[in-house]
Amino acid sequence: MKPFRKFLTVVTGCLVVVVAHSQTAQISGSVADAKNSMPLPFANVFINNTTLGTTTDVYGQFVLKNVPQPSVHEIVISFVGYEAFKMKVSVAESELRLGGIKLNPVGIELGTVEIKGTKDAKWEKDSKKFRTIFLGEDKFADQCTIINPWVLDFSKGEGTVKFKAIAHEPIQIENKALGYKINFYLTDFHTEKTGYLIAGDVRFEEMSTGSEKEKTQWGLNREKSYLHSPKHLFKSILDHRIDGEGFN
Repeated sequence: MKPFRKFLTVVTGCLVVVVAHSQTAQISGSVADAKNSMPLPFANVFINNTTLGTTTDVYGQFVLKNVPQPSVHEIVISFVGYEAFKMKVSVAESELRLGGIKLNPVGIELGTVEIKGTKDAKWEKDSKKFRTIFLGEDKFADQCTIINPWVLDFSKGEGTVKFKAIAHEPIQIENKALGYKINFYLTDFHTEKTGYLIAGDVRFEEMSTGSEKEKTQWGLNREKSYLHSPKHLFKSILDHRIDGEGFN
């Protein structure tokens, strides 16, 4: 597994797909509580690993626009306190109606939060360890900030697992190198003696800037991050362009 900036290269490929497709579609549906069928307003609805996303309205309804078609996408629906919903969809027409989607409440009671005047030294140490593994160690990673680190909890693993992290809410990251705000829905993070695993769903948002110079630099950094990445390698293999793309 490579540093987290490799996650960010995924969006480059997704944006290429959006540009390449001249036809777009919209995906609609509604989100409600599975137990009482009450609508869930302001739930996050997005296509995994892209900038395409929206939220439900006060009635729990949503319309996701500008979805490229024909294509296959993974829809993710998330709401705090509920299990995330994921679904692969094939978009072949101008509109796709998903109907009603029910989310199951998470059956975990939150413990009492103790407010301390000073930060816990052990948590701080674990947080730095997590950041190094999660974001990586390079000049792009240095320009990344985890906005809400307090959503993270850490623990020692069992068996071969040495270190674990869980997030009670999406991890919010600001990447000033690539010009993205990222919501990372962590589903698994653990280290073992020989490596580590990071798994989750990602929603990207374009950062705004009034500086054309900064906007240009973001574009250059995104291209640099994509080139010679695993996604670039796999695409080169499919296109039979290994040598032409600079790979051995």
